[in-house]
Amino acid sequence: MSVRRFRGHYFANGATSWLVAKTARAGHRRSLGPCAVLLAVVMSGWSLSGCAQSEYERALASARAEQLEASFVGPESVPDELREMEFIEVDQGAGTEHLGAARMFREVGLFEFLDGYLINIPPSAMFLSDKERYAATHAASRDHERSGRTGEASSASVFDFEHLVLIGAYGAQAGLRRDLVEQISAEESDGAGSASGSGLLHEAFFEVLEECGRASPWPEVQLFVMGQGYAGDYLPQFVESDFDISLFEYRELLHVCGRYAATYPTLDPETRDELLAPQRAHYAQVILDLLDNQLPLVEVPPEYRAEIDDLRANGW
Repeated sequence: MSVRRFRGHYFANGATSWLVAKTARAGHRRSLGPCAVLLAVVMSGWSLSGCAQSEYERALASARAEQLEASFVGPESVPDELREMEFIEVDQGAGTEHLGAARMFREVGLFEFLDGYLINIPPSAMFLSDKERYAATHAASRDHERSGRTGEASSASVFDFEHLVLIGAYGAQAGLRRDLVEQISAEESDGAGSASGSGLLHEAFFEVLEECGRASPWPEVQLFVMGQGYAGDYLPQFVESDFDISLFEYRELLHVCGRYAATYPTLDPETRDELLAPQRAHYAQVILDLLDNQLPLVEVPPEYRAEIDDLRANGW
């Protein structure tokens, strides 16, 4: 099925004990398949014979393998206090700094967050990159507040720099989105299908994102609503009632599946890298131009000078 033609709902360590505990504790949980139950074996370095992992299981395993801190990973292990939060708390309040994107930002740092995830999201999924970027910005802000209370002098310069780079990422996203809308309009006028590189990335990303949600404990979930060639949110006021999933769990599922989809596992790595190259170069150019021309100029903190020098020399 072409994702371009898809129309959504327009209401637009104890790995084994970890799995057992989280599947048993919530009455509304759907049971997991045998591969999910054996996921602990995979994460312990053993291979499974005769048990193909789903996209959701691969996404969870990938996120857990990359995590540095000993905290929860994925929608099934969300603490009760976060599952009970309302939308505004999850999206813009106390819960935001606990979202997967905020935790990833803290664990891997600004440039790995961008290079390894955000700048690889296709422009047709800007709704996702917006959410993830905002969560990272919120995490940076809260870290700055905490550092300020402890009297760390470098906190302000680091926050100003991180904030400006994330603003640059937003500008790059917006530019790519405008180009996409123009491309779609031209294709519709010509009656042509989307065979471009951006179209192939779009198809590959959303096919994995959709399949990851379908293979989760919430198989009816919709992680996006597809419009005219680009996606938007499933309206949050309907998420809990339609899919029997809390808003925080839904955001965790969107993060885990989105993070995995942005690796484009169905594409040959060489093809993926070739298709992503213009998009990644665009992000680098916009961010560097902003750093060079924004007034007043923001100083590059010592912690980031090597990464900025590398970006200037080698790009993304």
